[in-house]
Amino acid sequence: MRIAIIGMAGYGQTFFDWSLNFLTGKNQTWHYTKGWVPLPDNPLTEKNAHGYTKNHPEPLDIDLFLEQSKDIPGMLSFYPVLVPKDTSVEYDPLPKGREFVDKLLKADVKIVFIKPSRTLYPNFGERGDRTEQDKFPLMTEWLQRGGTDWKTTREQFSLKMFAGRREWNKKAEKFYEEIESKTLLFITQDEFLEQAEKHLIDFIGKVGLKVDVERLKQWQPVKKQWKEMLDSWNIWYDERLPKITEAIVENKSIKLEDSEINLLRQTIIMHHLMKDHGRRLILPTDDFPLDTQILHGFLK
Repeated sequence: MRIAIIGMAGYGQTFFDWSLNFLTGKNQTWHYTKGWVPLPDNPLTEKNAHGYTKNHPEPLDIDLFLEQSKDIPGMLSFYPVLVPKDTSVEYDPLPKGREFVDKLLKADVKIVFIKPSRTLYPNFGERGDRTEQDKFPLMTEWLQRGGTDWKTTREQFSLKMFAGRREWNKKAEKFYEEIESKTLLFITQDEFLEQAEKHLIDFIGKVGLKVDVERLKQWQPVKKQWKEMLDSWNIWYDERLPKITEAIVENKSIKLEDSEINLLRQTIIMHHLMKDHGRRLILPTDDFPLDTQILHGFLK
């Protein structure tokens, strides 16, 4: 039995994948390039659950993966990449996503879909393992431009997000409506975050497997740690970001931490100033001041 855990952006799929194996008592899992690998007791890193060696085939590799894995005994879960380069504004998720889902179903793969609960931004390492140095060339590639100055890249990145996001979200919502009935479990990111234990136990029973009671006790503190990690990320977007943009517009001072204002978040602040307040932040240099009152002086 093969189970695919998918979504339009990475948020909980790896943790669901690991949990499914851990809670059903597995000590090792099969990986399509590494063979049998040990299953860790705790997959968490500082940012995510990527301490677990998951099957994560790219779209071009999915046919090979499905062929290689068809005779693996027992339950085999995997997290295939559904959207190349994480939600480029030019990418239409409907035809390619539908084709991808139908391919999985034709191969008798059961599908878990975790739907985004928030606006999707191009994901260049916000919760991943890339460094700041790794992100910049990916951003310029996404923009299809050369150059090495952060000032221009940051401005164009925020504008492209603003221009393409609303239309992209409409296409994505239509896609979600079409595939929901094809999945064995369709939940939002927040539903999984808040009720991970319930959803996992219910799903394990639905596919005819049993939860190992001792493993469940070991899993619960790991789940608590994972939830706290994602809660802190959500709080920045749900609570901190609106306060920052409001303070910039109203010429009030909020001190920003250098550690919280990474390359992507600079562009997201600029994006939300346009989206929520109709204002543009035009900075003269690569520098991003860490005081909202100073940033106010560069509003247009």
